[in-house]
Amino acid sequence: MEEKKPAFKIHNLKIENRKSFSMTGVKNVESFSDKNLIVEVNDERLIIEGEGINITNLDLESGSLAADGKINALKYASKKSAASFFKSIFK
Repeated sequence: MEEKKPAFKIHNLKIENRKSFSMTGVKNVESFSDKNLIVEVNDERLIIEGEGINITNLDLESGSLAADGKINALKYASKKSAASFFKSIFK
């Protein structure tokens, strides 16, 4: 059986002074390190780049995620372009 992911239609992101953030509408966490967090929202990937990123709360049933650490950049990538994006990040 294939595991079904929640079907969230919107996502929200709240950043507090570039030191912490929380979001809703998260379907999956695809990758996580202290410098990158890649989450699936809608039919896209949201790439959060920073320093000392630490997930403090994750609930995929409700689609919520909270983390702290310095936020340097946010990028969206379609699922189609994600493979080439990952190659450029992890050279």
